[in-house]
Amino acid sequence: MRLESIKSQILSKLRLKEAPNITREVVNQLLPKAPPLQQILDLHDFQGDAFPQDEYLEEDEYHATTETVISMAQPSRWLLCYPAGAGGARGQ
Repeated sequence: MRLESIKSQILSKLRLKEAPNITREVVNQLLPKAPPLQQILDLHDFQGDAFPQDEYLEEDEYHATTETVISMAQPSRWLLCYPAGAGGARGQ
């Protein structure tokens, strides 16, 4: 019963009545493919966690790179209203 409660809370926070009906095939078509880990390690000549002692590593090399960002739409807390024809100084 606890699992159903957790699922219900997640759906509620996402403002969904039921879980989205999406197949693995659709997901595979929509999301970009990440290269296999071994391919990345080979590309950068990286073995385990040992860094070359005689080379200086820049700060950026310690951080990951974002491959995919998934954003969920949320209703705005602000209501932006602009009068019809209002263009300010640029609109004149």
